[in-house]
Amino acid sequence: MLNFEKIVMMINWFARQNHDKSIDKLDILKLIYLSDRYHLRRFGRLISGDCYFAIDMGPVPSYTKNIFDSRKKLLKHEAEFAYEYLNIQGNTIHSKKSSDKNYFCESELEALNATRLKSLLVKQNQESRPDFTHHFPEWKECEASLMSGVKRKKMNILKFFEELSDGDRALFEYCPAQSRLLASNKQKFIERQKLEKMIGEIHATQYF
Repeated sequence: MLNFEKIVMMINWFARQNHDKSIDKLDILKLIYLSDRYHLRRFGRLISGDCYFAIDMGPVPSYTKNIFDSRKKLLKHEAEFAYEYLNIQGNTIHSKKSSDKNYFCESELEALNATRLKSLLVKQNQESRPDFTHHFPEWKECEASLMSGVKRKKMNILKFFEELSDGDRALFEYCPAQSRLLASNKQKFIERQKLEKMIGEIHATQYF
């Protein structure tokens, strides 16, 4: 389930890790994806609850992108909350004040910190974050469609649980997990999706 306020806090948290308290738009899309992927594999749920699409530059959390590219798509209270913390200037997002740490539980902070550490290593190795994200199964599944001219393709979140090949795992996997844990968390996620769909259908009938 989408958690708008948590998305804003994730953007703000990553921006404030940099000395100038700012971050590039493309970088934050990849960092949120990598954080969500880590938390899903380790703990069975996304942090942001966003919907993911693959484009040629890599995975994109679609609602996150709206925050700095499609302000008109935000509800009034969402825009007010987002721009209380964030200032968008061109392709750069500037943090205006500290994040409220109460928005994150311990497992979410673990995912954010693990992602930040890996992103620093990727940068140190002179590999771009977009290229790095192309190594994972969920993006590779969409690659043929993108190569054929499709502009974007919805990603299968369940692919986040798949393992890389042995060689790629050693090079790129920043959140390894035992097969039993991955299987258990995959089932938890599927059950969570079913429950959220059921709740959504109940709410819909109330306004029929």
